[in-house]
Amino acid sequence: MRTNNTYFLLLLFCLGFSISNYGQLSVDAGKDTTFCSGVEKKYLGKDATIKNGVEPYSIGWECKVPKGSNSYYTASDFLNDTTVILPYFRGTASPNQWITFIIHITDSENNTAKDSIRVRFSQFVYLTGYPGIEIHKGDSILIRDSSIGGGIEPLKFRWHPETGLSNPESLITWCKPDVSTRYDILV
Repeated sequence: MRTNNTYFLLLLFCLGFSISNYGQLSVDAGKDTTFCSGVEKKYLGKDATIKNGVEPYSIGWECKVPKGSNSYYTASDFLNDTTVILPYFRGTASPNQWITFIIHITDSENNTAKDSIRVRFSQFVYLTGYPGIEIHKGDSILIRDSSIGGGIEPLKFRWHPETGLSNPESLITWCKPDVSTRYDILV
């Protein structure tokens, strides 16, 4: 009888080693992210990792964003390819709106895992009608550039150059330069 028990224990040890060799398939989609809108490509899943499991993996991104009565935007409306771990955005949702994307992973042994990541795009609107403000020597003016909107609060402002301004970090500031000066704002 001891011989059968020895074989049984050896079999359990081998199975246990085989199972722990691969472990539980898992995926981490990365940290929630805010992107500044711009011209360069923005990638979803830049920090995504897949652990354990057996390659090759099948990948699928999904999301569901309301766009009207009973209709939704899906991941294919925003991403260039929903079947790769690192797709890039080809479109964005409403500014500052969080979108939850879910990544689904299936390995070659049909094990599955999923995780989510929230993404939003910060967009500004500038309606200045001119690229900056020019103040002539001896003039003083209260600058109130209220034509800047959007972004994610709290906003920070910085006027350039800073000389002649009562507060170069405020959207509203008194300006009295010693020489004719052109001022631009960075938000």
